[in-house]
Amino acid sequence: MHSGNTIMDPTYIEEKVGVAELTLGVNSYRELCSLHFDYLTKTMIVKDVISAVSNDAANYATKLVQQIKEAVIKDVQSRYDFTLF
Repeated sequence: MHSGNTIMDPTYIEEKVGVAELTLGVNSYRELCSLHFDYLTKTMIVKDVISAVSNDAANYATKLVQQIKEAVIKDVQSRYDFTLF
C-alpha cells in the first residue's frame, strides 16, 4: 500500500505530486513489522512523519484484522449451519 500522510492509497495524480512515500507494515498487536520511507526532497524530518502516522496505521491494522476475524467466524458459522440441514 502506498501512503502519504494518511492510511489510504492516494490516487495516481496524488502519488505523482507527492514529495514522500511512507509504507508501514503493522500487525494487530500494534507492532511495527516493516518500514520504508522514500522522499524526493530533504524538507521532511523522518521521525516527525513516522510519529504522525504510525499510531493511525496501528489503529487501522487492529480494526482491519478484527474485521477479517469476524468475517472468517461468520463464514465458518454459515458453513456449519448449512451442513445441519
